[in-house]
Parts: sequence; structure tokens; C-alpha cells
Amino acid sequence: MKSILISLVLFVQANSEALSQEIDTIIAEQRHHGDYFLKSIKFGQGQAKLEKGELVKLEHVAKFLNQYPELDIHILSGIDSLEWIRDGITLAEKRSQVIKYKLTELGVKASRIGLRARKESPIGAPPGWDEFLRQSDLSLTERRKK
Repeated sequence: MKSILISLVLFVQANSEALSQEIDTIIAEQRHHGDYFLKSIKFGQGQAKLEKGELVKLEHVAKFLNQYPELDIHILSGIDSLEWIRDGITLAEKRSQVIKYKLTELGVKASRIGLRARKESPIGAPPGWDEFLRQSDLSLTERRKK
């Protein structure tokens, strides 16, 4: 798996100079619960629409996934405290679906994409956490051999 992460870094660097500054945004250099954690896709308050910059990130993730069919991707979406009160968990679920739809549109098989919504209430989160709470986190895992 380590060689796959290195390949992802090299692939992203070779395919976009602009991403050299965004590599920190796309790839974390850490392990997260046994998965390789890709940094987050951000959403505007109350929105489930992908902004242009976030679309670029997904395009690069899709290119990489299409080169490594042994990897699956998992999407975990959240909402901030105001969204929790107004929309409940459905907005987080919708954000995950929007990302999945875009990745499938870019050639990633739907069966490789796992979806989840953060179910814990963001009420009482520290001030300034709203942007963090309303993002979708992406992580890569190797497909289990059957």
C-alpha cells in the first residue's frame, strides 16, 4: 500500500503543476484507521454542490483510482450545527451521493465507492469548526480478496 501512496503523489505531481500546492489538500501523509486518508472535499453552508476547485480534486482522484482498480474509496460526509438543525443528516447523505455521482461520471465503478454520513450531532462544536464539519472526507482502502 505504501508504494501505491507514493505512486499517487507522483501521479498528481506529474499531472498538474497547480496541484503541487494542493497536494497537501488531496493527500495526507498519514495513515488513518488502516486506510490512506485523502483530505476533504469542501462544501458551502447549506450546499451539496461541488465547487470548481473541488471538482478538480475529484478529477485527479478519479484518474488515480482508474489506474489502480484494486483500491476502493470511502466517502464520509458531515454537516455543521446550523445544517443539523435545518436539514438533519439528509444533507450529509446528499453530499456523499454528489461525490459518488461525480466519481462514477469520471469512470470509477460505483461498486468501488462506499458512502457514510457522520451521525453525531455537531451541536456544541467549538467556534470556527463549521467549515471542518461540513466537508466530506475521502479515504482509500485496498479491496479485500475474496
